[in-house]
Amino acid sequence: MNRLPVILFVSGLGLVIALMIILLSRDPGVNYAGDIQDQRMRKNEFMKNDPASPFVKSGTECKNLTYFEPDPAFRLKAKLVPFSMGETVRMKMNDGTFEVYAEYAVAYFELQGGEHKLTIFSQPEDMNPKNLFLPFYDETSSVSTYGGGRYLEPEYSGGNEIVLDFNLAYNPYCAYVEGYICPLPPPENRIDAEINAGEKNYKTD
Repeated sequence: MNRLPVILFVSGLGLVIALMIILLSRDPGVNYAGDIQDQRMRKNEFMKNDPASPFVKSGTECKNLTYFEPDPAFRLKAKLVPFSMGETVRMKMNDGTFEVYAEYAVAYFELQGGEHKLTIFSQPEDMNPKNLFLPFYDETSSVSTYGGGRYLEPEYSGGNEIVLDFNLAYNPYCAYVEGYICPLPPPENRIDAEINAGEKNYKTD
């Protein structure tokens, strides 16, 4: 069995994509939508051809991944309230096992006329993490997006705000290929809003 890392990819191409995510998390430029489309093309190439791809590893053909059109309305600034002690939690995995994560902070934001909050996690004992992990469900889950939830890796540069760019929301590997063990978003990370942004459900037909 393979475990999905919190970091998006582990290949050389993955480092390029990770850098793109960091850049897109900052103030968007005039070519914001184009930059996102470019990142998605690179991800498709990774999934189809890279030895680290779950498709290549399993010998499964990769169809093109599908996405919502980039929408700056889903790039949000959220108020960040850190946990004082970084309490750890046992996050349930899709195979029924559990994995330990640290509660890093709660992000509060407004969307579609409502107020929402999501818990952001990090690796245990890492109180100044460079890699933050935000798994979530929304009203599109099991409809137009993967039923097991989607992930964000928000970039945090300090202060009491953080950018949540849902255009960068992506599926765990278990959405594509059987046999991968992936974290399920905790119950408190289900929001009553349609996040029509980021990656859609993977379809083989």
